[in-house]
Amino acid sequence: MDAARQSASASPLGEGERACYAAIMAALSDAVLVVDSAGQCVLANRAFEAFFGAPGERLIDFEANANAVRTRAARGECFSGQLELQTPSGLRWFEARTMPVRLADGRAHGGVVVLAERTDRELLRLHEEFMALASHELRSPLTALGGFLDMLARRLAHDVDERTTQHLARAHAQVQRVIDLVNELTDLSRLQTGKLDLRLARCNLVSLLEQMVETGQTLSTTHMLTLLAPRYPVWVMADAPRLEQVLMNLVANAIKYTPDSGRIDVLLGVCDGWAQVRVQDYGPGVAEADRERIFQRYYQARRSSPTAQAGLGLGLYVAREIMLAHGGDLELTASSAHGSIFSARLPLAR
Repeated sequence: MDAARQSASASPLGEGERACYAAIMAALSDAVLVVDSAGQCVLANRAFEAFFGAPGERLIDFEANANAVRTRAARGECFSGQLELQTPSGLRWFEARTMPVRLADGRAHGGVVVLAERTDRELLRLHEEFMALASHELRSPLTALGGFLDMLARRLAHDVDERTTQHLARAHAQVQRVIDLVNELTDLSRLQTGKLDLRLARCNLVSLLEQMVETGQTLSTTHMLTLLAPRYPVWVMADAPRLEQVLMNLVANAIKYTPDSGRIDVLLGVCDGWAQVRVQDYGPGVAEADRERIFQRYYQARRSSPTAQAGLGLGLYVAREIMLAHGGDLELTASSAHGSIFSARLPLAR
């Protein structure tokens, strides 16, 4: 606390007040720094010194973003936010808060900086809360915008030229793309909080695949989707919309990453009490460097076409988690210069 003593002459605090404040601050587990209106250290507690060293040693080259927080405190501003700061033991996350220090006449004279360390678990919780809130707030205006575009397209169906119709279609496609991204964020939040509820029921996988391939064909005019499946029903216990979401993701990825292949096969087989759906493309295959990571969150494999639209890197992660929740699995079973095969497995219904 030598630096704090050296700045005592610049501080409006008396020795008794300083001793009282120092005792209170010493009992706090959060790092606390008191600065005057010039941004100079007045007091720093033991937790601050444990994280960053004594103020006289470290405060001058304190992290740049922390310096900005100290400046806000010196101005008497109220602020809160997340900071990643370098400490002697490595990078750590802190929640920073500032509040003014006021004199007896009400004038601000510097402020207090409180740095509360956030563990991985706390950061994950804050991240999940933010994702859930952001997804909810984005969904409503996007849904409304899509509805207005639909209504506008119907009203202008016979009164506009082809170019205007194309612009409307593209606008609607971009709105739907953002809605899909929001849905991925929502699913991620539900998976991380264990709130992804499945409504299982007996489902004929053959019928579901027939509908899915018909819908998937609308995603591309350059690919031909072919379904090879038994002529008899294949029953599984599944949440049909969620299962269709997984399979549509595989088909959409095959279209996205193989723009010139021209063909995608969807094959359903039954073996040893399991139903297996394989989505096979005939593109360049998944690069060796990507194969171990394509099911990780936020990871995106290299795109084969510079015009292919990037996503959040959540599709395969969410798809695999949904399959695991069904008691099944999703994996990349083959990849070569002649194409890739993704396989989704489910236990047959008893």
